[in-house]
Amino acid sequence: MKRLRKLFSGRDEKSESALTRPVFGLTTTASSLDLAKSWLSSCVAHHPQCNISVNPVNWVPTRLLYFTAGTVQLIETKKTKPTTPYMTLTHRWGFADEEMMLNKRTYPSLIGGIPISSMPKLFQEVITVALHLDVNYIWIDALCIFQDKDDQTDWQNEAGQMQKVYSNSFCNISAADATSCSDTLFSQPRNLKEEILPQTIYLSIPSSSSSSSSSFPSSLSPTFTTSTASQTSSRLLSSILNHHSIPKPPYIAMNRPKIKFEPFTLINLSLWTHQVSHALVNTRAWVLQERVLAPRILHFGRRQLFWECRCSEACEAFPSGNLPSQMTRGEESGVKLTRSLYSRPRLQDQDNSTDLSLYLAWHLLIQTYTKTSLSFPSDKLIAISGLAKLFQSLAKRDDYVAGLWRPWLEGELLWVNASPQCLGAKATTKRPEIYRAPSWSWASIDGPLSTGTPMKGPDHGFKIRVEDVQLSYLTEDKTGAVTGGQLRLRGTLFETELARVSCTNGTVEWTVKLEGVHVLDEQVLPAPASLNPRVCLDVMQENFERENEDGLLFSMVAKTGESVGEHMYMLLFKLVDRQRGVFERLGIMLVAGDITKRRVLDVERGFDKPSLPCVELHEDGQYSIIVI
Repeated sequence: MKRLRKLFSGRDEKSESALTRPVFGLTTTASSLDLAKSWLSSCVAHHPQCNISVNPVNWVPTRLLYFTAGTVQLIETKKTKPTTPYMTLTHRWGFADEEMMLNKRTYPSLIGGIPISSMPKLFQEVITVALHLDVNYIWIDALCIFQDKDDQTDWQNEAGQMQKVYSNSFCNISAADATSCSDTLFSQPRNLKEEILPQTIYLSIPSSSSSSSSSFPSSLSPTFTTSTASQTSSRLLSSILNHHSIPKPPYIAMNRPKIKFEPFTLINLSLWTHQVSHALVNTRAWVLQERVLAPRILHFGRRQLFWECRCSEACEAFPSGNLPSQMTRGEESGVKLTRSLYSRPRLQDQDNSTDLSLYLAWHLLIQTYTKTSLSFPSDKLIAISGLAKLFQSLAKRDDYVAGLWRPWLEGELLWVNASPQCLGAKATTKRPEIYRAPSWSWASIDGPLSTGTPMKGPDHGFKIRVEDVQLSYLTEDKTGAVTGGQLRLRGTLFETELARVSCTNGTVEWTVKLEGVHVLDEQVLPAPASLNPRVCLDVMQENFERENEDGLLFSMVAKTGESVGEHMYMLLFKLVDRQRGVFERLGIMLVAGDITKRRVLDVERGFDKPSLPCVELHEDGQYSIIVI
């Protein structure tokens, strides 16, 4: 259902009209494109943050498309320097037409120039928009990066340049709901009888001078809802006026107030979420960094134009950029926080490696990123490497390790699979068939997750310490694909057993033994689900009978959870190499309740038992192990 809410009531009808407007027609109309041009001009003139770059001045991509007089031509910028800024395009590829991709065969014709009319519809329309904005250069991935399957050298080099490509873009055009390059950029014709909210209605309310005004029911400021998204304006207005007519007794009986009509503006608070956050193009993993990195974006939505820059948001319904704050909250928080970092001058000229807002922004973005999809699972780290480079520039550090950050690695290791712990078809997370990240990195699985926290050390309850990290890379780009990795982790190691005790509505619960002792007092077994440790496996497994029999499961207390109501975090491992003390991560165990947490901390390994697999056993009883 549409969620409609009273935004404001006012006495100056003209001032309200200036803030909002009804939207008709297509986004290809001159009025829509002129509005886009005014947003762009205003941003360039009045938003210093949107002109900040963390890259070298006057940097340009390796190749650009130049268009004029009905022709588009690929240029090599080392040979031909662009004379004006360039734009970029965010789009869904859909069915890839190799005739409209850059490869060794199409390169000569693209360098020589081709008619704009021979390009796919989407590309033609994007060029039309760019020309309306007085721009003659654009970067389109399909046509500016060699796409040859038998030689990915250029693709690998250019993939590592995405941070610069989008950060230096004059403005990014987002084809928000186009399914492919053969689709249209612009919105489809719509029924002009249905006016897109916001719209102004007039409600009868008592005069402020009336002695009974305080008796007017508070329900005058409701959350209005409609039964369907397509309900017409007339039906909506009728239903609201019927609901909020002149007050009935006892209000009238007490003292009938003077009645007057006040204007109220109704808005759809889901507008940004539905047409931008959940737009078709924003379900692509690659697009998140394109959106965050570009200083300015024009979203061509399915119903209207949307504007987004580092300082403001606007749309055709709110052309002045006065979108209610509730409209862009929630899942937009990571994007908005990252954009706000540019407004801090200190980020440009000093060490910010301990600024937690940087890492909080990163974590929020990762949680958004893991909900998106990739055509090629091997791109998991590559598709976010541009954002990693941005955060390296802002923090003035380069200790990025496979999606995590070395200064806070102890806390960042505690990411949790956010999917339901279900069996069979309901299990939504998986590991890719081809290796792409060590098991301790969130990038090793596909599926939504909750990130760890940028904290470490005993003051925050941490009981583990990362002693060393080693990674090998596919290319020289250390924010891109990795081919192997391990870390050396120190903590208290427990031999562990897991037994499935129930599977309610497909959700699995487990009992846990540490060193042969139940985490819960055996006198209360079977225990309520709320008392059992919550086992969050990275990838669901039906049972651990073989692992229990072979003694392959181990765990470490990572964080004690000393605050009231805070969980204890335990890392769950599977032994890979007993002789070398090598393990892989299986998941996280969350322990609740002070008594249960104390029982875990009181577990000791008997002196008569042999030492556990490790790299080193320390005098304090802690173990150092290798996690791959």
